[in-house]
Amino acid sequence: MTTSFSISEEDSFVALLVDAVRSRTALDPSSIKNRPELTPEAAYDIQDQVIAALGGKIEAAKLGLTSRAKQEQMNVNEPSYGWLMAGSRIEPSNPLKASDLIQPRAEPEIAFVIGKKLAGDAVTAAEVVAATEGVMPAIDILDSRYAGYLVHPSRGDRRQRFGGAIRVGQPSLAGRDQPENGWLCLHQERPVGRHRRRRRRS
Repeated sequence: MTTSFSISEEDSFVALLVDAVRSRTALDPSSIKNRPELTPEAAYDIQDQVIAALGGKIEAAKLGLTSRAKQEQMNVNEPSYGWLMAGSRIEPSNPLKASDLIQPRAEPEIAFVIGKKLAGDAVTAAEVVAATEGVMPAIDILDSRYAGYLVHPSRGDRRQRFGGAIRVGQPSLAGRDQPENGWLCLHQERPVGRHRRRRRRS
């Protein structure tokens, strides 16, 4: 069951999330278990308010739950999205300190550089490819505001609750020159994570 937050409840929830980021302290999931479950629209509204409270400048978009298997596991029927804020991009000369985040985890990802604005529900895969200026490997640094990453996606600030930082490599491809399939492998003395990219045929 989903229900609406009052304005005061929403403000209180936003304040909790902002404080978690600023203090680098994870929220206890049990402390919010009695709050009403949010609609996706309300959760994204809270996400936007958290971003605004933290400065409002965006570095990149962040997608999650993009596979059907993961959506079924989390009992949702669509991907979730969030934003990486300005300053979250890690430069080689400025290594990330784990103490700068709450409970960081690293995942290999593929980052797209989009050269023009795409908006609306009618954007096609072909239009995304045409707008793509480059593709590069990336290390996505997840960072949940909730201890143990234990919150359903309909709670809190949706995908933003996992937004931490990102480290990207050099663009390896440009425009439409993209392979049919590809693999990313994350190493820490040995392989610790993989991400497969399979190009969908139209």
